Amino acid sequence: MTDAVMTPEGSDERSSLNIALIVPYSYIELYYYLSFYGNVFIQTYEPYYNGPYLGSRLRFLSHNYLHGIAGYVGWKLRSGKIARALSKPLNPPHRFQPLHIAHDLGLARPEQIDILIVVELLCRFNLRPFRNAVKIFWAIDSFNERRLFMYRNVVNIEDYDIVFAAHDNGVKYFRDSGIDARFLPLALRYEWIYRPLKMREKSYDVVFVGRLSSSTHSRRMKILREIVDRLRRKNVNVFYTVAWHHDAARLYNSSKIVLNVTRAGEINLRLFEVLGTRSFLLNDDGEVRLLFEPGRELEVFADPDEAVVKILEYLADSEARERVAAAGHRAVLEGHTMYHRIEEILKVAGFKVYQRWSQVVPKLLQSDNRIN
Repeated sequence: MTDAVMTPEGSDERSSLNIALIVPYSYIELYYYLSFYGNVFIQTYEPYYNGPYLGSRLRFLSHNYLHGIAGYVGWKLRSGKIARALSKPLNPPHRFQPLHIAHDLGLARPEQIDILIVVELLCRFNLRPFRNAVKIFWAIDSFNERRLFMYRNVVNIEDYDIVFAAHDNGVKYFRDSGIDARFLPLALRYEWIYRPLKMREKSYDVVFVGRLSSSTHSRRMKILREIVDRLRRKNVNVFYTVAWHHDAARLYNSSKIVLNVTRAGEINLRLFEVLGTRSFLLNDDGEVRLLFEPGRELEVFADPDEAVVKILEYLADSEARERVAAAGHRAVLEGHTMYHRIEEILKVAGFKVYQRWSQVVPKLLQSDNRIN
């Protein structure tokens, strides 16, 4: 029995799937996770990855801005009808054009695809050639009301067989508009990066890693400013910066407490990344309660006052910090890795899946001996 094989429901014959994946480059790692279950043909939309520089740059601009104009105008006018009308000339149906040589060799013809997975993009795709495929759309940024409006009125989302939303309010929005969406939250990805590291010491009392933009992160900036000002008056060592992957993982491992302040109380990737490093996480209260138990696997705060109180309490109790961090680490590995999410997608699509995560997770848990 191999990792890469699954069987259609009702059949004992094992077969390898042909999977078409269309994603923004920021989620291209899904290719890796899907590759354990079948042949993956990928199409992505970012500069440098779809041909010569000028052409790829123009495609990037069109898919990130031009397609969004229809939704933006419709959103401003509160008219889905106008958004749908504008999307016809501004967002015509796209053809499937996978990377590499698969398309040239005829290995990725749409009629040969078993599952089509489109993630997050506002592009309208021509789904008719995928006549034998289960067609899936995964809306990632689904806590944002304007983005939800665009999914509904710019993307031909009603033509997909299955729709997933990464946030609970996204599921409600779609269902209220007549689309039977399912909840599929984000998860731990790059688990070989976001892992416990053996550090000589915890260099920081509190760390926050994330972007701070006045246009999109005003709530985050306000909350962080209040927390940081109060903690520094109490001589607490606070550090905040922007970092990615290996640098972020090292910062999480170097901190006694990692702070996560979201844009709107939503589940975000940082939540899983911090828990993956077996670091103590203090998260703003909200959607996180759907996946994790506050007080046992992480901690939450409702406002800056409560955040400061809990930070001071846990800085004074290293045993409690380690206990919560260990529980959170186990919880994320046992239930919230990208392996779990991919297998949920394939299961809902009607396939029995051999559980890749059940092979990976024990090895990751055994790596705890790297921690001081």
